[in-house]
Amino acid sequence: MSRGLGDVYKRQFKAIVHVLDSSGGAPVFSDRLLELDGDTADYLAAHLEKAYYNDAVKNCSFLPESTFPALLLENQDFVQCSKQVADEFFQVMRTSPAIPNADLIVVYCSINGHESIAILKMNYKAAYAHYYQQVEGQHYNALIKQRTLLPAAGSKPDESLIVDMTDGSIKLVEKKYDCLLYTSPSPRDT
Repeated sequence: MSRGLGDVYKRQFKAIVHVLDSSGGAPVFSDRLLELDGDTADYLAAHLEKAYYNDAVKNCSFLPESTFPALLLENQDFVQCSKQVADEFFQVMRTSPAIPNADLIVVYCSINGHESIAILKMNYKAAYAHYYQQVEGQHYNALIKQRTLLPAAGSKPDESLIVDMTDGSIKLVEKKYDCLLYTSPSPRDT
């Protein structure tokens, strides 16, 4: 049974997705917000809920010298802010091949009556799908491996950061990777 987020106001969602594929050499930024039809809003709400109530969540705060809170809390241009966040993630990903490629979804929403920014790193999943083609006039259904599928709505995001914009508190779910260099400001446990 779902615990719910109290009030996740889907009507107030703003979300954008950026592609973080380190084999491409540069992130692929979106210039436009996602169109949040019912299914997409439900998908995001399900992942927000799973991230918020994840058993592995750490309640954190930013280090005083971190520039990340100012980026999130003071930036009035959501699209540009999301690009900067995605670029920070991408720069860290480039330092370690162990960090999986992913789509980064940045969401502005209200959770339990608090304005929040959620950053969901949706690591790609591989799965097979059929592929239809005609070969020499014959119908042929093949299986192909899709390598850039997002997690199912019922699964937990692999990594997430939810920042309460009213008090700056953080709910963090992270994975540990062997990185050569970590350049982004890191939260600390409270």
